[in-house]
Amino acid sequence: ILNLSVLPSDLIFGTKQILDLIGFTENEGGIPIHAEQASTLSVQFDGNEISIRYRRKNEFFRALNLLKRYGTQKTFFVEEHCIADEFGVMLDCSRNAVRNLTHLKEFIGYIALEGYNQLQLYTEDTYEIQGEPYFGYLRGRYTQDELCEIVNYADNFGIEVVPCIQTLAHLNQLFRWSSQYEKIHDIDDILFNPVGVVFVQSVSRTSRTVGSYHATEVFVFTAETFGNRTERHKLYIVLMCGDTKMRRSF
Repeated sequence: ILNLSVLPSDLIFGTKQILDLIGFTENEGGIPIHAEQASTLSVQFDGNEISIRYRRKNEFFRALNLLKRYGTQKTFFVEEHCIADEFGVMLDCSRNAVRNLTHLKEFIGYIALEGYNQLQLYTEDTYEIQGEPYFGYLRGRYTQDELCEIVNYADNFGIEVVPCIQTLAHLNQLFRWSSQYEKIHDIDDILFNPVGVVFVQSVSRTSRTVGSYHATEVFVFTAETFGNRTERHKLYIVLMCGDTKMRRSF
């Protein structure tokens, strides 16, 4: 049983959200837990009080996990050093399932206890774009308000939510609506350039400015555009082989 009344105010909400995950409860008659910023992460229990020192906000929640691990001892002191400034995980929110808010919040709680400070949401067509009603239609896409809620919730644990978007390939779900996106479709799941560049710019602007993400970076994927420009624009390569000319279409 922990007494959270002496914690800094910006740590109390996040701590209450994950107490169940580590098997603790809250009561003013419990063991006082103190926290202050320092140059490194440490947890100490002297038999009467718990003292946590942390460099960044996310490290405090890592300290709660350490408290669970060593909490059966009468007294203890443990210290950790994280060598990475960014420590995160990418969560697929496009294939097989789009995680709902309840699941995402639970997931954030678990990674907070591991000391993560970044959550990357891989979203192909599963977020809202103004003026594009078929983008993510019937796919469980996140609205701007939902993304804002996710970002604000993660911030309670010192976790930055980073958008990960596709801009050239992996948009096969989008092209199910062929009547809407025929003009920007090249082949398979690939955008047709240069017409598709207008759509890409719309996607990029939305991801940066929806107000949902507070991230200082956006991950833009352009990989695996196999077959790009081979359907709408045939490429011809003339192979010279002695006096024989062969024209091959790719």
